[in-house]
Amino acid sequence: TPTLQRGPGRMVAVFGPSGSLRWQTGTTPSVFVAAGTGVAPFRAMLQAGLPGSGDSPVLLLFGARREQDILWHDELDALSRRHPRLRFVPTLSRGSERWAGRRGRVQEHFAELVAPLTERGASVYVVGQSSMVDDCVGQLEAELGVPRSRIFRE
Repeated sequence: TPTLQRGPGRMVAVFGPSGSLRWQTGTTPSVFVAAGTGVAPFRAMLQAGLPGSGDSPVLLLFGARREQDILWHDELDALSRRHPRLRFVPTLSRGSERWAGRRGRVQEHFAELVAPLTERGASVYVVGQSSMVDDCVGQLEAELGVPRSRIFRE
């Protein structure tokens, strides 16, 4: 772990992306489930992988607390308009009264949004806090019958 020192003329250690999550684009649907900053790798994957990677449906189910916590909201909305096979669904656990979108934790929307895609053989990618990831993986396996071989987590 580097020690960071601030001030002019000081050296700063910078690390590139880490992790092993890779999107396996192909002919089956893909489901991305993220909370908070967990959406960052999905944003990069979608930017790089949506153009020219087929026409299989892609769902990005993103959980945040409040409207202002939806990272890259405008950008992800625009990406879903440019690529109609991408469905971007933010859900808020503490949205204001003005919020007209989905509410609650992302897992609460699995039966309606995720199940139709997993029934078609979708791969599911889950990123976020470890407790959220564990809850999602458990629900995907127990309630939706998704085999562990089609669940990718980080």
